[in-house]
Amino acid sequence: MLLLCIFILFCGFFTVQGQGRVYIGYAGSSAVPNLQFSPNDATPVVPVYLQVINATDPTAVVTLNPNVQVTCELSYPVDGYSNATFVPETVSSTNVNSTVSFNIPNPGRTLDVRCYGVSTSGQFTRAASISPPLLFTIVSAPIVSLCTDGGVVVQNVTTVQTFQIGFSEATLSAVDVTCSQTTGIDVTTLNISLASSGVNESKITVSYTLVTAGTPVNVQCSGQSQTGTQYQTATSRGGVITFTINNPLLRIYPRYMESTSPSFNLLLLLESVPDTGLPPLGCQAVLFNTTQQVNQALNPTNQEANCPSTTVTTTSTTTPAPGTTTTATTDVSGPAWGATITKTNLVNVTRRAGVTAAVTEYVVVTCCTTSGSLGLTDAVFVEVSLTPNVTLDWSKATVKTAINDARKYQNPAYVDVAPCPCDLTFNLCDINCCCDTDCSDVMKKSFSSCIPGLYGGQSAPIPEYDCDSTHPLKDDWFPMMCVYREYNALLGYFYANSLSIRASQKFDEKIAGEEFYSYKEEELKTSPVSSTAYMSGSSVTVTQDETSQQFSVPLVLPHRVLSGQCAMASPVRYLEDDKSDCLLDLNQASCSVDGSFNALFYVESSSTRSPSCPKLFVVRGSNGVEAATVAVTSVNYHCTTDFAGYLKNTTTLLPTRPTNSTTFNYTLPNLSDQDSCGNDITTDFNVIATSTSDETPLPPRCSFDDGYTRPPTPSYNSVTSFCDNTVLEVRYKFYWSGSQIVRLNATVIMGEVPANSVVTQKYSTEFVHSFSGLTNNTQDDYQGLGTSFDRSGWPGYSKGKPLLTGSAMTLSDGAFYVNQNTSRQHALWSTDVNGLCYNAGRRSILFGENSITSCDIYLTAAELFGDCEDLRKLLINRLNNLMAADRIGRFGNNNPYDSTHWTTVLRGNLSYVCERPVNMTDADVIARESSGMCTDVVTGINLEVMYAETGKSNNQPIYEVIGSFVSYTNITLNMTCGTSGDSACQGTGVQAFPIHSSVNFVKVSAQTPPRIDRWLEFYDESICSKDTCWDELLYPLSSAYDGDSKQFALAMVLVLILFILGYLMLVRPWWSINL
Repeated sequence: MLLLCIFILFCGFFTVQGQGRVYIGYAGSSAVPNLQFSPNDATPVVPVYLQVINATDPTAVVTLNPNVQVTCELSYPVDGYSNATFVPETVSSTNVNSTVSFNIPNPGRTLDVRCYGVSTSGQFTRAASISPPLLFTIVSAPIVSLCTDGGVVVQNVTTVQTFQIGFSEATLSAVDVTCSQTTGIDVTTLNISLASSGVNESKITVSYTLVTAGTPVNVQCSGQSQTGTQYQTATSRGGVITFTINNPLLRIYPRYMESTSPSFNLLLLLESVPDTGLPPLGCQAVLFNTTQQVNQALNPTNQEANCPSTTVTTTSTTTPAPGTTTTATTDVSGPAWGATITKTNLVNVTRRAGVTAAVTEYVVVTCCTTSGSLGLTDAVFVEVSLTPNVTLDWSKATVKTAINDARKYQNPAYVDVAPCPCDLTFNLCDINCCCDTDCSDVMKKSFSSCIPGLYGGQSAPIPEYDCDSTHPLKDDWFPMMCVYREYNALLGYFYANSLSIRASQKFDEKIAGEEFYSYKEEELKTSPVSSTAYMSGSSVTVTQDETSQQFSVPLVLPHRVLSGQCAMASPVRYLEDDKSDCLLDLNQASCSVDGSFNALFYVESSSTRSPSCPKLFVVRGSNGVEAATVAVTSVNYHCTTDFAGYLKNTTTLLPTRPTNSTTFNYTLPNLSDQDSCGNDITTDFNVIATSTSDETPLPPRCSFDDGYTRPPTPSYNSVTSFCDNTVLEVRYKFYWSGSQIVRLNATVIMGEVPANSVVTQKYSTEFVHSFSGLTNNTQDDYQGLGTSFDRSGWPGYSKGKPLLTGSAMTLSDGAFYVNQNTSRQHALWSTDVNGLCYNAGRRSILFGENSITSCDIYLTAAELFGDCEDLRKLLINRLNNLMAADRIGRFGNNNPYDSTHWTTVLRGNLSYVCERPVNMTDADVIARESSGMCTDVVTGINLEVMYAETGKSNNQPIYEVIGSFVSYTNITLNMTCGTSGDSACQGTGVQAFPIHSSVNFVKVSAQTPPRIDRWLEFYDESICSKDTCWDELLYPLSSAYDGDSKQFALAMVLVLILFILGYLMLVRPWWSINL
């Protein structure tokens, strides 16, 4: 009785104490709290409440014991995900609501948070009180960025100038923007005004003035919200932008020239034209007597003295710099020489009078701005050697020619008018011109090389539109639209002679009449948004202005075309899965912001906010202006150091040939646990194991990837000769529903890749249906998942989709079930770059695609001289494990509980191989195996799948699997000795033996054809008697042949017979000569 009372009291104690639980949220409220925080939050906390439940009577009220310590934990706090340090909170018995604070918040991607309580009384334990998980996110603080591409150019003027500021989040209240700048000696000083934004603004304009001009200055801006904590000065600072003074520069080219003509031209350029426009310019040519005076005139401090004193404005316009126009000025001062600026940026310098005797004159041409505050000057020196003009009396000439008649050139199709086109100098040897007759043999030996290319001298660079061009940024239509050029000396491949042109007007008309073509796109083409919804095969589009979305461009990826070249801008097509790769040269030039090695070439996460401008290109979820949506995009960046499979023709990073024996990463079970073929008989196939993925694990996440920061651009490291931040692979996975793209998950693999290498860049796109809940019309959710699942087609197979296989098993209740675990499916070898079977993986079999793959094992001669039995068993075990299924699904989606949805896989008989050691009596086989030959070794497994078209659905064929057979390939393994010094044959090396797997799809008739009666063979000409078609021996003479006329066919057959008789008469195989 005493023990019973103690037991009742003991049970009553724990019943009254109850079990404590912690929940995230607020007591008495069903609302799920929003656990999204920002580093700007003053006191970030997670709301929790406690509850004690009586296990035997849930309605009973149980008292909360005091001093419960509550804390929280994150699911996987790793790089790239939100992270925080939680501070444990002690909760008293009087208040079940509490909060758990945290500090040191690190922004990152969303993950799960759970909270739990621990008490000394045992009422709360971690295992029993832990709360259900909720999503937890720490977003990055909004920032303020200068909207510029590279930097800001400051005009060297005192007027007010402006630049734009972008906010990563639309302002919830007015935000004050302040900008700081670096200071130092001779550094540019700016007076940047304080700016304030309004509400719901994403960009504002900030004004500034130049105080002192100097070296470039770095500017950084931040914002402070007038109300609230959205923008904080400490956390909103954007990137550093460099402000550089725009220093216009006036230059005359060439810097020095020798001339023998009283008239010559110089090129005038104005670099870095100011925003105020091009100032008026003037030029003057001054004659000096000595070189000392010339040097003084060329001194920049003295150039202004030689500027033109008077200018005359003409009606012509000049364009010294692209994109600007001005009124040219013509200088008329100077006693001997005059300078005029023409409309083609030339300074025409002319002597106003001829010379009476041979003379060398020193002319300094000086050009200056004639008004304004720029004060630009430049001067060049021209040494002119002149001789007096000689007057000739042409009337006394013995031979008179009409000077207005055009010179007639000989037809180059018949006469070699240019036997040595690179011979440009009369009576002198032109360097590297090997056909120049003025060059002696001694001179030719000193040449570095002969001028390459066709006749005509140095070859010009290959233009981008040429088919032989190797430039990287090729459009997808390049192979079709490129121009192929051919130069040869065949008759008719020469240009016709043009008529002579003696007037400038005729020359201008000739130029205007010529047609010029260009395939270069000067800017990214945009098109108005189509009102047509996405449909299969249409281009997926992106837009930059996510608010108005009035214009869009196709989303592109590089893609290999039929010619083997790479189209760098191939559109991504809606609902079309695709995989491709391109071989690209990675060097110091291509390691830049331009091209597909840059991560910014591809889509970016929708959450990217650093920097805040320019705006991202976002994927359009649907077409149509009125109902346009934006697909949420999440890009994951992973950085790898393993470049196997990405680099080509490298010797330092790719694995070398093994030097030791290498087979499989597997050990045969004990003899008692294997059958005669080496298969494991202890595995319980009635246990459904956890599925494993065929995909290669992704490398670690990049350190910069927190979901909010823009990826870095490629940069060349001159110390290591590596290209940092190089994109190696891009994977797009689109989730779609109807005619909309719901979201896009992208994976970008990057790395630090050696420069001067060939990179295999890989790309893939996949479209997955976005599940929004099963309806009554969905009848093939056989496993009752209630979630999205992949089909291989419906109702039949779709070509290119995985072949559904598995192993039949019996459940505990005796029901039929097909185990579709990855380890029980048919697969092919998937090897890495070294091709070893030791680390080979599995590759899914795709319906309708015939494939053969192989891997290599390396064996020594000693292993072949030993017992071959273990080698046979090992290979059979691994090949059967590769194709372990005994069932193949008939349709694109099959009920695993219905045996009628599956066909049985037939297998070849291996008993003659597995049991041969017991029954082996062939002395020849024994002798061969003892001499280093392993006979009847299974080295390949082959799957043949028979399918038929059993109907149509929506005008599409229904493909159904009706049978399959697995066969084996067995050969004799022995060492192949190429030379007497072969290390493998001497027992010190290894030799490779391939182990292959293959699949072959055979389309057969949906119904078994009826048998043909034998008597029809005598009446039906299309049926050959006993499958022997004698008519085909002379098929061209048969009635079935209709390719040529009977007369022609008979003639050809007679000629063939004649050749055969002649050959037999020459060879005479019926003669035998015994010596």
